[in-house]
Amino acid sequence: MDASDTAVRLAPGQAFVLRGQAMVQEEMGRLDLAVIDISRGMAIDPRDPGLPATRRQLYVKMIRDEDAIRNFTVALELDLTRTDPLLNRGLACIRMGRTDAALADLAAYAADHPDHAQVAAVLSIQKQASAPGGRSSLITDTAETGGLP
Repeated sequence: MDASDTAVRLAPGQAFVLRGQAMVQEEMGRLDLAVIDISRGMAIDPRDPGLPATRRQLYVKMIRDEDAIRNFTVALELDLTRTDPLLNRGLACIRMGRTDAALADLAAYAADHPDHAQVAAVLSIQKQASAPGGRSSLITDTAETGGLP
């Protein structure tokens, strides 16, 4: 921590030193302080897509899904070529009960990462369940569900 404090003191206008300090804070379990450091870095360099990416991961760890979703969106807007935030935003949307948004993000992610088995499985189950007369392939024995499909 002393080394990161020194780096911030020597280069206060550099976002990368704040990112380094945030990493130390995260290792120490001080997630709220890590978010503050990353936020300060974002104020210095608002065009760096890595900073909101780091902050969103901190929000996910803190189970602050709404904040994470906002930061995933910022990261996507800053770098339209990266699709990995779609996966994490989709997962955060699932936790928030936003199924349609989650499935849209996961489908967009799957288009760029067709070999991602878990995402493909989720999308396949959703497709089966949404088909006319369809149901989730996870339900295999209607007796277990009281006769419900």
